[in-house]
Amino acid sequence: MAYETPTVDDFRDRFPEFADGTEYTDEQIQFALDEAGRQVDETWTEGDYEAAILHLAAHTMLGGIVGVDAGADEGIKSLSIGPLSLAFEGRVSLTDYSTSSYGQVYSSLRRRNIIPVRVV
Repeated sequence: MAYETPTVDDFRDRFPEFADGTEYTDEQIQFALDEAGRQVDETWTEGDYEAAILHLAAHTMLGGIVGVDAGADEGIKSLSIGPLSLAFEGRVSLTDYSTSSYGQVYSSLRRRNIIPVRVV
């Protein structure tokens, strides 16, 4: 089996909360997938490759949807997207993967695939 880059349809199938093509355009999703693909490459295990790209793209979409960046002062108290309902005490940050469930999954996959190097 070869590494396959996930498509917009793969993203919508995996995350039906982003299925509304009017609210979440194919172009927005493709941009998030392209950005995520820049952080995940074929050095990752084949089984984690697609899931990592999809989850990082979803984290990116959520950050873009709520309009919160790393410097924002206001936190998100709740967010509902179709059947998905989220509440945060803090804020969703594109650079802090712990701020969304998608980012947490990506972070877990990242730890399995990127071995830290220590120079002594």
